[in-house]
Amino acid sequence: MKDYAAKYEQMKKTLSKSKGMDFRGKNYLTVATRHSVLMNAFPGETSIDSSIIEPLCKDGMVAVKVIIKVLNNTYSGLALEKIGSTFINKTSALENAETSALGRALAAMGLHGTEYASAEEVGNAVVQQNSIAKKEKTKKEEPKVVAKQFADIHEFVTFFKKSIEQEAKNSKTENDFERKMQPYLKQYSDSLAAVKANSPQLHELTQQTYIENKEKINKGKE
Repeated sequence: MKDYAAKYEQMKKTLSKSKGMDFRGKNYLTVATRHSVLMNAFPGETSIDSSIIEPLCKDGMVAVKVIIKVLNNTYSGLALEKIGSTFINKTSALENAETSALGRALAAMGLHGTEYASAEEVGNAVVQQNSIAKKEKTKKEEPKVVAKQFADIHEFVTFFKKSIEQEAKNSKTENDFERKMQPYLKQYSDSLAAVKANSPQLHELTQQTYIENKEKINKGKE
């Protein structure tokens, strides 16, 4: 028990020095950072199990529960995601829910930044809030355009597809790839919306690039 307490305090010190995502003056750590700290502190003494909560998986929703066991201690986390609610949830709502549930379980253990939520959850919440706000606007809104650094939609799509391919090459797992892509999805959410509004075909091709490169990560290990 003393060994657990000592390792736990060391994990807290390590996390207190970790730099996460600053949002309105508060520090949000990524799930990957907290997971790494846990596994380094308790190698061979930690088990993580995830399961789908089937009764809640209806009306386009996916629900996941994650249970972390460290020695004789158990912590759990839940997450619910809507398929198609964001760009990432169009193809990876289940994986996104699992990451969020893991983050919640880690937070229940006390492994978080200054706030209980993870950086991924805050990023997703911001994207969803922006999406809701846009839907509430009148139909007489200005034509959607891509970010100013791009000459047109085609230039943006070329950039985004190259970014997808590059991050996929640098990712060891699909979850790693998802985490690396989230900053892009947040930063260029307006540009992606512009592509979808002005050229559905290009938007579909971009999504296909995302899916194909994600699938290549596991194929490369076979």
